[in-house]
Amino acid sequence: MALREKDAIRTIFLNDGKEGGINTIYDPNSDQEIFQVFIHNEFPYETVGAWEFESFAQARSFACEKFAQNWEMLSWDGKVDRPCNNENCGEGRSGNCAECASGGGCKSCGATEDLILS
Repeated sequence: MALREKDAIRTIFLNDGKEGGINTIYDPNSDQEIFQVFIHNEFPYETVGAWEFESFAQARSFACEKFAQNWEMLSWDGKVDRPCNNENCGEGRSGNCAECASGGGCKSCGATEDLILS
């Protein structure tokens, strides 16, 4: 997996109603950040698994095995101009353009229908 540490917080893995990723958490006992590979259900939200590692390399190696089959990796790039950011989204953030998922929100930015219509 070619995932860099600085990009891990903007990257998620999706598979059949589950979401996973790598994040950092602070361990006050060791006074350092540790890396956590996690998987949770999207709805209802509940943790499926969480594993902790001392280094990013260990976490990435574990994640590579865990997310190897049937998981889609998505990375967020805040610098990309998405159609929903401007008037190119149907009627301007209406959720009615080709980039928007039917009834669920924008596939391009992840905005939900509630956010689009507010």
